[in-house]
Amino acid sequence: MYKLLEVKDLRTYFYTDDGIAKAVDGVSFSLEKGETLGIVGESGCGKSVTALSIMRLLPGHTAKIESGEILFDRKDITRLNEKEMRRIRGNEISMIFQEPMTSLNPSYTCGNQITEAITAHLNISGKEAKDKAVNILRAAGISNPEKRFNEYPHQLSGGIRQRVMIAIALSCNPKILIADEPTTALDVTVQAQILDLMKKLQAESGMGLILITHDLGVIAEMSDNVVVMYASKVVEFGSAEEIFYNPKHPYTIALLESIPRLTTEKGRLPSIEGTVTSSLNYPPGCRFAARCKEADARCGNEEPPTTRISEGHYSCCWRNQS
Repeated sequence: MYKLLEVKDLRTYFYTDDGIAKAVDGVSFSLEKGETLGIVGESGCGKSVTALSIMRLLPGHTAKIESGEILFDRKDITRLNEKEMRRIRGNEISMIFQEPMTSLNPSYTCGNQITEAITAHLNISGKEAKDKAVNILRAAGISNPEKRFNEYPHQLSGGIRQRVMIAIALSCNPKILIADEPTTALDVTVQAQILDLMKKLQAESGMGLILITHDLGVIAEMSDNVVVMYASKVVEFGSAEEIFYNPKHPYTIALLESIPRLTTEKGRLPSIEGTVTSSLNYPPGCRFAARCKEADARCGNEEPPTTRISEGHYSCCWRNQS
């Protein structure tokens, strides 16, 4: 199968007054045409920085892609200059950001923000750009798109704003869409509508989708394959079926155990004690060892290798060594 995107041993560091923060530290995965890849993990595990590294939207004065490759259509985009990257960003690779109210510019109408993306990449007239924008709003499930075209973000509900963000991201028919927490702060009804819309648009265009979320229910519904990240690393990778029904890393198991179920007894839900280690000071060995109930002396001193569990299923844990 043709791979649209290959991320190989990516390392993205932030240089701060307190030291070097290893926000992404040796991450690898791939994405095929028409595939949905879910990325899960607690806040601070490097999910969003991985996405911003792919988009090359890191703050240049503090952040740097230290090493690794990001192959898009077999071309390493880490080596492209900003002018070359602008031809790809928003055109062939698009991103839906976490919070539409802060991602949309309050000073411009929704239509203006969509046509800006269209005219930046497509050689068409202003009228053609407007017609295309209205059609995209309609395809995004927005009623009365001609009216919404002239409205400002503050005049729209959270669900409509998120649809506008999707419309902007899809305006140039990208090959890859990165959705970073696309349903955050939306009620469950609107969340279901947004997810159905993304699946419909993906089926029509065949684009690859990278879905970043804390919601394992969303991952189970949407994803073909899943990347589990912890403390800037990929600790487990596999198909959604393998991850949910045959998890092998203690962190993945702990995440799944924390999901509320109909059979959950009264009282506190299971939780993972402690917090994610600061990226400024990762300990030797397994980075999950301090929070793992099954850790031993080796876990705290030696970093575990990546172990192949089955075809396409990998885990980084000493307990998986035969």
